[in-house]
Amino acid sequence: MDSLINSVTFTETSQPFSTKLSYGISAGVNYSLAKSFSLGLLSYTRFIDSRYQEALTLSANLNIRNLFSTSLAYTATNYRRDNIGFGIAFRPGWFQIYAMADRIPLTWGKVLNNESKKIPIPEIWSTAHIRLGMNMCFGNRAISRKLDKPMIEIQ
Repeated sequence: MDSLINSVTFTETSQPFSTKLSYGISAGVNYSLAKSFSLGLLSYTRFIDSRYQEALTLSANLNIRNLFSTSLAYTATNYRRDNIGFGIAFRPGWFQIYAMADRIPLTWGKVLNNESKKIPIPEIWSTAHIRLGMNMCFGNRAISRKLDKPMIEIQ
């Protein structure tokens, strides 16, 4: 800890300092092929000073009766086209439990361990994102067709 504290130098100055915050724009579409299966496309553009970074994601989504859902996604971003993502969610009641991961490697190699068994490992893997969590869900109930009334009636 001392080496970390000693490696940082603070200097007071009367010169003004400012920094810009980056911002981004997201645009997406979702097309339902069946009642429980859809395909998605998401574009995210992040602006940093006078530069921008674009990310494009294609996804296949399965949603079974608002109880179980899963998604498989492919993203091209930062001049890389090797990003696979996967998510799964289960909703047993008023809460949802989920797990998701991305930056799943596409290319795998094998190494030998001490017992001469081949163990698969990613060939190139610098980052991984894994999330586990729980959400509380309110007001997302299916409306029966008897109670569903149109907002506008055209005669």
